[in-house]
Amino acid sequence: MQREALTPNDFASLDELEHRLLAFQSYYEQIAAPFEWKFTRRDLEEILRKMNSPEPLALTPALA
Repeated sequence: MQREALTPNDFASLDELEHRLLAFQSYYEQIAAPFEWKFTRRDLEEILRKMNSPEPLALTPALA
């Protein structure tokens, strides 16, 4: 929302800000489309398990 509706943030009044936010809401309701999550509960559990592990995390080859 910051990039799409509130930049630049040079509003003359709160009414102008309100109008911009409501206009963006109406616009987004027209173009919004559902998307499919790729990050699963199992992925989250694995990350949390690694974070709570006393062993240091191994870097992946891309990060090493």
